[in-house]
Amino acid sequence: MSAKRVVLTANPDQVTNDLFLSARDQHTGDAVHEEPNSIKQLEEEDRTKLKTLRCSISTGLMDLAQGRFTESSGEQLEPLLTHITDQR
Repeated sequence: MSAKRVVLTANPDQVTNDLFLSARDQHTGDAVHEEPNSIKQLEEEDRTKLKTLRCSISTGLMDLAQGRFTESSGEQLEPLLTHITDQR
């Protein structure tokens, strides 16, 4: 079996520590093995969330520019949100 060199920076070191202390991983080896996969998965989830957020912001700005919005007072807000939710 070949030896592998692992270098931990501050952030991955914290992830390893968190994994080690969690109920999922009982051994340091498990935490170190799972760390790169966890980091990759978290980064992918962050990219997906950021892409979705950018798309939603763009859509909202286009709607505002085209006048596609509804102004309402506080007491009208709940029925309006209920109506919007029921349409989905």
